[in-house]
Amino acid sequence: MKEDINTYLLVLLSSNKGIFFITSATKVIDISVHTMPETKKSPTQEYVDYKLTSDLPEITSDIEYKVPNVLKKAIFMAAAHSTPFWGIFFGQGGPDWPWWSLCFIVNALIQLVSPLFNDTASLVRHPGSLEFKNFWGQTIGEPGTFDLYEAVAIKKVRSSHRVYIVRTDAHMNNMKREHKISACCIGKEMELSFSEKDVRKFASDHDLSM
Repeated sequence: MKEDINTYLLVLLSSNKGIFFITSATKVIDISVHTMPETKKSPTQEYVDYKLTSDLPEITSDIEYKVPNVLKKAIFMAAAHSTPFWGIFFGQGGPDWPWWSLCFIVNALIQLVSPLFNDTASLVRHPGSLEFKNFWGQTIGEPGTFDLYEAVAIKKVRSSHRVYIVRTDAHMNNMKREHKISACCIGKEMELSFSEKDVRKFASDHDLSM
């Protein structure tokens, strides 16, 4: 579509069907539509096996599965967040040292400590519930009974396997209401990156195939 105009235009419009690029010449505007390709779910993201919590085998004692490298990831995250300080503080130098840049060190310390308290470092399967623990071995929230979860599953992601705990819709929506600030981060699935050894142990304990 072309239409005479007297001004220059460069407009970028977006929609759920594609991106419209409007380019202009001196008195002519040319609108071309570029359709965005549909994103297809990768086969590697499909469940390898999926089992409803009502069908899980019973256990008589607690079983623990660990998420490795929680501390290492926290250290790397803190190091990344501290980099502005080193560049600003020592880059500018004295005599008017930019002491305000210490705020990046404070932020880095938060990035170091927060995952150690809030990220899941291990999952404990009890006979009737699941308990999530942090790096210090403290329980995150409260152990969740099986009525809060629909299923457990295993997916193959690239060359490794991941364990997924699938929440019920009611539990997911309740968590979104309780954690309003981070509600957008709460989904149907909870991914647990166990070591391959613990993934196989989890699969064996819950009659899942890999």
